[in-house]
Amino acid sequence: FSSPEYGICEKEVESRRAVFGTNAIADKQLDSFCKLCWKAVQDFVLIMLIVLGIISIVVETTYGREDGEKCRACWIEGAAILVSVGIVVLVTAGIDYAKQFAFIRLTKSLNETNTKVVIRDGKQISVTDDDIVVGDILSVNSHNLASIPADCVLLGPPMDLKMDESTLTGESNLIHKKPGDVVLSGTTASQGSGKMVVIAVGVNSVAGKIRAQVYESEDYVDTLGVQDEKSPLFMKLTRLAKQIGMVGTCCA
Repeated sequence: FSSPEYGICEKEVESRRAVFGTNAIADKQLDSFCKLCWKAVQDFVLIMLIVLGIISIVVETTYGREDGEKCRACWIEGAAILVSVGIVVLVTAGIDYAKQFAFIRLTKSLNETNTKVVIRDGKQISVTDDDIVVGDILSVNSHNLASIPADCVLLGPPMDLKMDESTLTGESNLIHKKPGDVVLSGTTASQGSGKMVVIAVGVNSVAGKIRAQVYESEDYVDTLGVQDEKSPLFMKLTRLAKQIGMVGTCCA
């Protein structure tokens, strides 16, 4: 069990993690270089260039010569187009491949520096956000603008803690919290201090669900059926790119 003064027993941490889950979000499965190349070549403009390059080679080597004329360098123009496409695809895939590892290094660095004070075995100890489990007694204060790493219920003191919930609700006004109120993960302690018990961690918490979706974690479960939905801006940019490609193809 968990008490405000004693917290939980250190021996219970692993069993609680097994039952209620971990506060860490699983990393996104890395895409292979070949998969990234395949994604890069799906661009509409590149597809049009590939088609034009192939057509150019076929026309120049078959129909573009007079009778008896030998094809020595007639294929160069079409081949140059295909080579250019290949270079663009390789460079794009290479950049995306390197970005995956850069993101992992940055995430690990942030996780190692994000620490909170919890009570275990009657002692206050510092643990990383990923090590927090359900039942932990979390102590936060506004001196370091502590970000709440998991969903909690405030235990006290009365009318002392004010939370900034703008990251979740967009509301800039500070919210007073009293004992018994739920303190959502991802919010920030902006005034006062408080002691709270953790009730949900990882993908079971509010901020955990958002992080799992944004980072495309393996833990994310799409319950609304909108995982592959694209933003209006992305759709407009894709439509504009297709229109530009078609105009360029017609002009060519």
